[in-house]
Amino acid sequence: MENRFFLLMILGQFWSGLLFSQEATERKIAISLGVQNAFCLDISGADRKMVESALAEFCQSFTKPKYNKKAKEWQLNQVRIPGIQNKEPWDVFVIIQEQTKSSVTTSFVFDLGSSFLIEKEKPELSKAVRQWLRDYYFAVSRKIVLEEVINEEKKLTALKRDLNKLQDKNNHLQKEIEKAKLKIAENEKAIELNLTDQENKQRQVEAQQLSVRAATDKLNSIGKNN
Repeated sequence: MENRFFLLMILGQFWSGLLFSQEATERKIAISLGVQNAFCLDISGADRKMVESALAEFCQSFTKPKYNKKAKEWQLNQVRIPGIQNKEPWDVFVIIQEQTKSSVTTSFVFDLGSSFLIEKEKPELSKAVRQWLRDYYFAVSRKIVLEEVINEEKKLTALKRDLNKLQDKNNHLQKEIEKAKLKIAENEKAIELNLTDQENKQRQVEAQQLSVRAATDKLNSIGKNN
Protein backbone atom coordinates (compact mmCIF):
# COMPACT_ATOMS: atom_id res chain seq x y z
CA MET A 1 0.00 0.00 0.00
CA GLU A 2 2.82 2.37 0.92
CA ASN A 3 4.64 1.47 -2.32
CA ARG A 4 1.55 2.34 -4.36
CA PHE A 5 1.17 5.64 -2.54
CA PHE A 6 4.79 6.64 -3.24
CA LEU A 7 4.52 5.49 -6.85
CA LEU A 8 1.35 7.51 -7.47
CA MET A 9 2.78 10.57 -5.76
CA ILE A 10 6.02 10.47 -7.76
CA LEU A 11 4.22 9.64 -11.02
CA GLY A 12 1.94 12.64 -10.52
CA GLN A 13 4.88 14.96 -10.07
CA PHE A 14 6.87 13.41 -12.89
CA TRP A 15 4.23 13.11 -15.59
CA SER A 16 3.22 16.74 -15.09
CA GLY A 17 6.69 17.67 -16.32
CA LEU A 18 6.65 15.20 -19.21
CA LEU A 19 3.54 16.44 -20.98
CA PHE A 20 5.39 19.31 -22.62
CA SER A 21 8.75 17.61 -23.21
CA GLN A 22 7.97 14.34 -24.94
CA GLU A 23 8.11 15.60 -28.54
CA ALA A 24 11.27 15.02 -30.55
CA THR A 25 12.95 17.93 -32.32
CA GLU A 26 14.75 17.66 -35.65
CA ARG A 27 18.44 18.54 -35.71
CA LYS A 28 21.46 17.81 -37.84
CA ILE A 29 23.97 15.52 -36.09
CA ALA A 30 27.12 13.65 -37.07
CA ILE A 31 26.94 9.86 -37.31
CA SER A 32 29.16 7.26 -38.98
CA LEU A 33 27.47 8.07 -42.32
CA GLY A 34 28.11 11.82 -42.08
CA VAL A 35 25.92 14.68 -40.90
CA GLN A 36 22.28 13.62 -41.14
CA ASN A 37 18.82 14.66 -40.00
CA ALA A 38 17.94 13.30 -36.55
CA PHE A 39 14.91 13.20 -34.28
CA CYS A 40 16.19 14.20 -30.85
CA LEU A 41 14.73 13.67 -27.38
CA ASP A 42 16.00 15.65 -24.40
CA ILE A 43 15.43 13.55 -21.29
CA SER A 44 15.82 14.97 -17.79
CA GLY A 45 16.25 12.85 -14.68
CA ALA A 46 18.17 10.05 -16.43
CA ASP A 47 21.80 9.14 -16.94
CA ARG A 48 23.42 7.47 -19.95
CA LYS A 49 23.32 3.98 -18.45
CA MET A 50 19.59 4.23 -17.74
CA VAL A 51 18.81 5.46 -21.26
CA GLU A 52 20.90 2.71 -22.88
CA SER A 53 19.19 0.08 -20.74
CA ALA A 54 15.77 1.46 -21.72
CA LEU A 55 16.74 1.38 -25.41
CA ALA A 56 17.71 -2.30 -25.22
CA GLU A 57 14.50 -3.23 -23.41
CA PHE A 58 12.33 -1.12 -25.72
CA CYS A 59 13.78 -2.73 -28.86
CA GLN A 60 14.02 -6.31 -27.61
CA SER A 61 10.81 -7.40 -29.37
CA PHE A 62 12.26 -6.76 -32.83
CA THR A 63 16.07 -6.39 -32.55
CA LYS A 64 19.11 -6.09 -30.31
CA PRO A 65 20.94 -2.75 -30.55
CA LYS A 66 24.63 -3.06 -31.40
CA TYR A 67 27.18 -0.52 -30.22
CA ASN A 68 29.71 0.90 -32.66
CA LYS A 69 32.61 1.90 -30.40
CA LYS A 70 34.47 3.82 -33.05
CA ALA A 71 31.47 5.96 -34.01
CA LYS A 72 30.11 5.99 -30.44
CA GLU A 73 26.65 5.14 -31.69
CA TRP A 74 24.05 2.41 -31.27
CA GLN A 75 22.81 0.73 -34.42
CA LEU A 76 19.53 -1.05 -35.14
CA ASN A 77 20.33 -2.92 -38.33
CA GLN A 78 17.71 -3.82 -40.95
CA VAL A 79 14.71 -3.52 -38.68
CA ARG A 80 10.97 -3.33 -39.15
CA ILE A 81 9.73 -1.15 -36.32
CA PRO A 82 6.38 -2.14 -34.77
CA GLY A 83 3.65 0.39 -35.61
CA ILE A 84 5.56 1.86 -38.56
CA GLN A 85 4.59 0.76 -42.06
CA ASN A 86 8.05 0.72 -43.61
CA LYS A 87 8.08 -1.44 -46.75
CA GLU A 88 11.79 -2.18 -46.55
CA PRO A 89 13.88 -2.76 -43.39
CA TRP A 90 15.60 0.34 -42.02
CA ASP A 91 18.89 1.03 -40.34
CA VAL A 92 18.48 3.24 -37.28
CA PHE A 93 21.41 5.06 -35.70
CA VAL A 94 21.10 6.20 -32.10
CA ILE A 95 23.43 8.71 -30.48
CA ILE A 96 23.18 9.00 -26.70
CA GLN A 97 24.85 12.09 -25.26
CA GLU A 98 24.99 12.80 -21.54
CA GLN A 99 24.56 16.56 -21.08
CA THR A 100 24.77 16.47 -17.28
CA LYS A 101 24.65 13.71 -14.65
CA SER A 102 20.85 13.76 -14.90
CA SER A 103 20.19 14.96 -18.44
CA VAL A 104 20.60 12.98 -21.65
CA THR A 105 19.90 13.73 -25.30
CA THR A 106 18.98 10.70 -27.42
CA SER A 107 19.11 11.27 -31.18
CA PHE A 108 17.63 8.86 -33.76
CA VAL A 109 18.65 8.89 -37.42
CA PHE A 110 16.44 6.77 -39.69
CA ASP A 111 18.14 5.43 -42.83
CA LEU A 112 15.33 4.49 -45.21
CA GLY A 113 17.74 3.00 -47.72
CA SER A 114 17.47 5.59 -50.46
CA SER A 115 17.40 8.58 -48.10
CA PHE A 116 17.27 9.66 -44.47
CA LEU A 117 13.98 10.50 -42.83
CA ILE A 118 13.12 14.22 -42.84
CA GLU A 119 9.67 15.21 -41.60
CA LYS A 120 8.83 17.80 -44.26
CA GLU A 121 9.64 15.23 -46.97
CA LYS A 122 7.71 12.35 -45.41
CA PRO A 123 5.18 13.81 -42.93
CA GLU A 124 2.97 10.72 -42.58
CA LEU A 125 5.89 8.40 -41.96
CA SER A 126 7.37 10.93 -39.56
CA LYS A 127 4.08 11.00 -37.65
CA ALA A 128 4.33 7.23 -37.01
CA VAL A 129 8.02 7.61 -36.08
CA ARG A 130 7.16 10.37 -33.61
CA GLN A 131 4.60 8.10 -31.94
CA TRP A 132 7.23 5.36 -31.65
CA LEU A 133 9.68 7.87 -30.16
CA ARG A 134 6.96 8.99 -27.72
CA ASP A 135 6.57 5.38 -26.59
CA TYR A 136 10.33 5.12 -26.15
CA TYR A 137 10.35 8.37 -24.18
CA PHE A 138 7.72 6.99 -21.82
CA ALA A 139 9.70 3.74 -21.46
CA VAL A 140 12.68 5.79 -20.28
CA SER A 141 10.41 7.86 -18.06
CA ARG A 142 9.06 4.73 -16.39
CA LYS A 143 12.62 3.71 -15.63
CA ILE A 144 13.32 7.12 -14.13
CA VAL A 145 10.23 6.95 -11.93
CA LEU A 146 10.96 3.35 -10.95
CA GLU A 147 14.45 4.41 -9.89
CA GLU A 148 12.95 7.25 -7.87
CA VAL A 149 10.46 4.87 -6.23
CA ILE A 150 13.33 2.54 -5.29
CA ASN A 151 15.29 5.45 -3.80
CA GLU A 152 12.25 6.71 -1.88
CA GLU A 153 11.59 3.18 -0.59
CA LYS A 154 15.19 2.98 0.59
CA LYS A 155 14.71 6.26 2.46
CA LEU A 156 11.46 4.92 3.91
CA THR A 157 13.20 1.72 5.00
CA ALA A 158 15.96 3.76 6.66
CA LEU A 159 13.40 5.93 8.45
CA LYS A 160 11.49 2.86 9.63
CA ARG A 161 14.76 1.37 10.88
CA ASP A 162 15.49 4.57 12.81
CA LEU A 163 11.93 4.57 14.18
CA ASN A 164 12.30 0.95 15.30
CA LYS A 165 15.53 1.84 17.07
CA LEU A 166 13.81 4.73 18.85
CA GLN A 167 10.89 2.49 19.80
CA ASP A 168 13.27 -0.18 21.09
CA LYS A 169 15.12 2.45 23.11
CA ASN A 170 11.82 3.72 24.49
CA ASN A 171 10.82 0.19 25.50
CA HIS A 172 14.21 -0.29 27.16
CA LEU A 173 13.87 2.98 29.06
CA GLN A 174 10.34 2.06 30.14
CA LYS A 175 11.62 -1.25 31.48
CA GLU A 176 14.44 0.55 33.27
CA ILE A 177 11.87 2.91 34.81
CA GLU A 178 9.81 -0.07 36.00
CA LYS A 179 12.92 -1.66 37.47
CA ALA A 180 13.79 1.66 39.13
CA LYS A 181 10.26 1.94 40.54
CA LEU A 182 10.51 -1.54 42.03
CA LYS A 183 13.92 -0.69 43.46
CA ILE A 184 12.56 2.56 44.92
CA ALA A 185 9.65 0.67 46.49
CA GLU A 186 12.09 -1.87 47.96
CA ASN A 187 14.31 0.90 49.25
CA GLU A 188 11.33 2.74 50.78
CA LYS A 189 10.37 -0.42 52.68
CA ALA A 190 14.00 -0.88 53.69
CA ILE A 191 14.08 2.74 54.95
CA GLU A 192 10.94 2.14 57.03
CA LEU A 193 12.47 -0.99 58.50
CA ASN A 194 15.74 0.86 59.06
CA LEU A 195 13.94 3.64 60.94
CA THR A 196 12.21 1.06 63.14
CA ASP A 197 15.53 -0.68 63.73
CA GLN A 198 17.09 2.70 64.56
CA GLU A 199 14.38 3.39 67.13
CA ASN A 200 14.83 -0.03 68.72
CA LYS A 201 18.58 0.39 68.69
CA GLN A 202 18.28 3.88 70.18
CA ARG A 203 16.24 2.46 73.06
CA GLN A 204 18.87 -0.26 73.55
CA VAL A 205 21.59 2.41 73.54
CA GLU A 206 19.72 4.46 76.13
CA ALA A 207 19.13 1.38 78.28
CA GLN A 208 22.78 0.44 77.98
CA GLN A 209 23.81 3.95 78.92
CA LEU A 210 21.77 3.52 82.12
CA SER A 211 23.49 0.20 82.73
CA VAL A 212 26.92 1.78 82.18
CA ARG A 213 26.05 4.65 84.54
CA ALA A 214 24.85 2.22 87.19
CA ALA A 215 28.00 0.15 86.87
CA THR A 216 30.14 3.29 87.02
CA ASP A 217 28.32 4.50 90.11
CA LYS A 218 28.88 1.13 91.68
CA LEU A 219 32.56 1.35 90.83
CA ASN A 220 32.87 4.81 92.27
CA SER A 221 31.11 3.86 95.48
CA ILE A 222 33.54 1.10 96.38
CA GLY A 223 35.47 2.01 99.53
CA LYS A 224 33.61 5.19 100.19
CA ASN A 225 31.49 3.70 102.99
CA ASN A 226 34.53 2.64 105.13
